[in-house]
Order: sequence, then structure tokens, then C-alpha cells
Amino acid sequence: MPTKKPDPAHRPASRRAPGDPAAASARRQRAEPPPTADIPTAELTPRVESAVTRLMRELDRLKDDLLSAQERVNALETVADEDALVPVLNRRGFHRELDRVLAYRKRYGGAVSLVFMDLDDFKAVNDTYGHAAGDAVLRHVALLLLANVRRSDLVGRIGGDEFALVLHHADQAAAQAKTDRLTALVGSVPVTHDGQLIPVGLSAGVAELTDFDTTATALRRADRAMYANKEERRRRV
Repeated sequence: MPTKKPDPAHRPASRRAPGDPAAASARRQRAEPPPTADIPTAELTPRVESAVTRLMRELDRLKDDLLSAQERVNALETVADEDALVPVLNRRGFHRELDRVLAYRKRYGGAVSLVFMDLDDFKAVNDTYGHAAGDAVLRHVALLLLANVRRSDLVGRIGGDEFALVLHHADQAAAQAKTDRLTALVGSVPVTHDGQLIPVGLSAGVAELTDFDTTATALRRADRAMYANKEERRRRV
């Protein structure tokens, strides 16, 4: 019987809030024997039983504190992986997720592609309309990308005006077709800022992931493809 492949984007849901100490204590009480079960009856005086009970309660409290601390660490890591300006992964977070995708693909196979995107003439946007307008353009592009990829796909901002995508279940041809649609969409929807329409252009390159890729080599191949696309777009203008 073939081994079922886990979904790389799956995150198990919990019925209780993960930081609920009462839930954690209830689970332990169901799973663990009474704290005095191993003490001979002759030695189990009321004083001993009371001391053991206090120790076990303290142990439960320490376990709950440790669980809460770990959840705070996880929350801080999530914040550290998010871009400060736009609602996507930052460079650190995207690299970490791409590492995970590469490991998953090497073990289970399947078509996965990386897309490297760069805004055209973004410096001119900042120089002409101001940096607030540039920020508005970045948010606009990020939201368009998020709204037009699957939930299992990844979107990250990995540089000032550079974005990257991971497209699951997409070989080179499928990823290229998707990328063409995304760049056409971005180019067809100008940004409105302070009553001005700001045209946006996007160059992009696609690299289907291979068994030999690392995060660095995959990004380098997609980056080269993006620059080839940018040169082609410039020649057409």
C-alpha cells in the first residue's frame, strides 16, 4: 500500500486554545496515575500525601509555564517571519519555508516551482510620487498576489521591490502560465494614491525545483530568469 504523503501546507487544528492551562492539566490528569500510587500504604500518612500533592501541583504549574513560554516563542518567531510593511513572509521567513518545501519535495517528489518577481522602475515611482506612494504600490502588489494564488502557495517579499512565490503542484509550464497571468493582472490594475494613478509593471522568472536545488541555487535560477524577462520587456517597449 503506498504511503500517504502529508500535505506540506497542513497545520493541525486544535479544539482548545493552545495556551489553555486548564486543558493541559486535564489531559495530564486523565493520562497520569495518582501521584501516590507507588507509595506503600503504610508510609502514606496524611502528611506525606499532602506533601506529594503539593509537589505534583507545583510540577503541573511548571509544565504549564513551560508550555506558555514555548507558545510565546512560537508567536515571536511568527512575527519575526512576517514583513513589516506588507502582509506576506519576509526574506527570513520565505527562506525558511523554501528550505522546508525543498526537503518535502526531495522526500515525496511532485512538481513545485519558484517564481522571482521584481517591480519595474520602482525607483522612479519613489522619485516621482514619493516613498508613501512606493509603500502603497508594494502593498497593492502583495495583496494582488495573495488574492490570486492558492492557500497552499507561499508569497514573500525578499527585497525592497522583490517578491517570490512558491507554487505547489506546478511544473515549469504551469508555473509560467500562472506567472504570466499574475504579471498581466498587476500591470492592468494601477495604484491610486492621493488621487493619482500610478502604473505598475512586474518582471518575473520561473524555476521548477529539482532534487539538486538548495534555497540559494533555486533563487539564483529564478532570479536569472527574471532578469531575462525584464530585458525582454524592455526591448518590447
